[in-house]
Amino acid sequence: MYSWEKRIFEWIHDHLFVIGTVLLVLFSAALRYVLLPFRSYDYIECLEQWFLQLKNAGGVLEGLRQEIGDYNHLYRFLLSLATAADNPLVATKLLSVVFDYVGAAACAWLAYTALRQSGAEKRRAAALGCVSALVVLYLPVVLMNAAVWAQCDFMYTSFLILCVVFLIKEKYVPAFLCYGVAFSFKLQAVFLLPVLILLYVLTKRFPFTHFLLIPATVIATGVPGILARWPVSGARAILEPFLIYKEQVRGYHAFTLNFPNIYSFLTWEVIPEGRVDSFFNYVRLSGTMFALAVLGASLWYVLLKRPKMDARLLILLCVFCVDTCTLLLPVMHDRYAFCGTILLTLYVLLYRKLGPSLLARYVTEACTYIFFLNENEINFPYPTLAVVNLTAYVFVCMELYRLVRAASDTALTVTAAPAPGQTDAG
Repeated sequence: MYSWEKRIFEWIHDHLFVIGTVLLVLFSAALRYVLLPFRSYDYIECLEQWFLQLKNAGGVLEGLRQEIGDYNHLYRFLLSLATAADNPLVATKLLSVVFDYVGAAACAWLAYTALRQSGAEKRRAAALGCVSALVVLYLPVVLMNAAVWAQCDFMYTSFLILCVVFLIKEKYVPAFLCYGVAFSFKLQAVFLLPVLILLYVLTKRFPFTHFLLIPATVIATGVPGILARWPVSGARAILEPFLIYKEQVRGYHAFTLNFPNIYSFLTWEVIPEGRVDSFFNYVRLSGTMFALAVLGASLWYVLLKRPKMDARLLILLCVFCVDTCTLLLPVMHDRYAFCGTILLTLYVLLYRKLGPSLLARYVTEACTYIFFLNENEINFPYPTLAVVNLTAYVFVCMELYRLVRAASDTALTVTAAPAPGQTDAG
């Protein structure tokens, strides 16, 4: 072997991790490129039509002035900018795919921040952060969500993950701003609102006025849409970013929309004719109250134990809140657990717990995605998938209970310790 060959191999050996990371990122982009031609039912019936309406309107503000779809102003504004391209399929999917990489970077930062808080040295934390980002980029649910389905769930999830990062770092203003951006993208960001409320009561490290940053951010990110809609709606245009979510909640008439949860055991066939609407409203109201009761009781228990909040407990609390909402609330869509799956993936990578629960989620979510993307031609036993999901949820609850108990013991020990220079006798 020549000396120049040895120098090349030595350089490759010294930079093997970086080279591998770059190659895997490039390959993930190539994989998404291969998946781009797929046209889902949602794309054909909704996204493509919205894109063409915005493009034919003749400008960004002209397009936003129209009532197109049921997405909020921020997404519609980005989609209107994407109309600068001629190919609606490529432009729409690339808009979502970009956030695969934004979200992966946010996951890397979250992993790095959590590990550094636990005392890991910088090199190891950075390496595991890169690995976490790569794992997320290759998750089937992530690949299918944007590159195949053309959906935008990683948009709001990216900012929720950034919100968690800033919460760990105790930088609460950026955390609430990131949460506000996430809420500007999709209503499902509300699944993590209980965590913010819990931290407000438990830590007492930020004022209540921080919560006002959420609606302020929604309005700020919706300024182009508000300005465009003002000649049509007047002052009501300011409220439209919030009213859109009201219409979304009222717009679906099903116990569950392909999401395997407790409502998968209900079928319309057992309801007497003429009582469908009243029974659905009854289930929706009582189911919502039940989910809120479970969520409230669980967080009340956490408050009673007063645990010492760290990154591990915070991430698991976020997973628990998303799981509780998606599994116990009615009218849940097949993609609503996306954020919880990403956070649980990070939890398993960082702390090597709940691996079977994560695997169960991958299986059930892959089934629900395949069911829709194949236009319901490949059917799955949703009650069985619901049992799998609920079993995984039980293990998440058990892990959270164990962590809260352990963190509570730590907090009590710290509280009881005497101050420096002070004896137990005072």
